[in-house]
Amino acid sequence: MPPERELTPRQIRAVSAILEADTRADAARQAGVSERTLRRWANLDPFRAEVRRQRSRVLDSTASILAGGSARCAAVLIQVATTGGGPLDAVRVSAARAVLDAATKAEELSTVTARLDELEASFAAQPKTGGTRWA
Repeated sequence: MPPERELTPRQIRAVSAILEADTRADAARQAGVSERTLRRWANLDPFRAEVRRQRSRVLDSTASILAGGSARCAAVLIQVATTGGGPLDAVRVSAARAVLDAATKAEELSTVTARLDELEASFAAQPKTGGTRWA
């Protein structure tokens, strides 16, 4: 069963609030629950899993936007390098580099996360052996 199916409607609303709010207090207020309730829910595995899943979805979407703009940013760098001289070139180069850096980091994080997920699944699928200790 997917994690969101294990959550109540209030908990699902709280997950969204966590992703949108600046503070836990703001998230609790947006979700219509107390901070204490939000802290308690944050200790529940299904709730934590759904927050992680939704946060990952948001970051994947952000990475896609950055990747989509990467070609235009590379074109800006090439254009400024080959023609240059405009009054806003430094600003354009700085913005283009920031987008390219963020896109590269997002791709690296996505790759590492996927590999870690594969390793964890592989480890979990291995038969359990009892009592083996490292010497």
